[in-house]
Amino acid sequence: MKYINRLTYGRTSVYNLNYHLIWGIKYRNKVLKGHVETVKRTLYEIASKYGFTIAHMEIGKDDHIHLLVSAPPELSVTNIMRWLKGISAEKSRSVCKKRPATAGKY
Repeated sequence: MKYINRLTYGRTSVYNLNYHLIWGIKYRNKVLKGHVETVKRTLYEIASKYGFTIAHMEIGKDDHIHLLVSAPPELSVTNIMRWLKGISAEKSRSVCKKRPATAGKY
């Protein structure tokens, strides 16, 4: 939690915006099992692409994701969630198609 006390200085502002984001996998299926590192890498790539940072990440019981995200004020939480969930789900679908147990559910 060392990132919580850090201030970020913009041209006309000083800010420290941290969001605790949580979302669950559809039907709480354990589709992340064995693919946790791939999902983590994907989420970090999304964060760097769109200009926010992931200070802490936990994937619990392979069926939900906790993130502590630090973002500038010009990025809305809804856009951050849309990018994280949308892009990671799209990449995860290609992995799920290779797993016969979950192929028909997604």
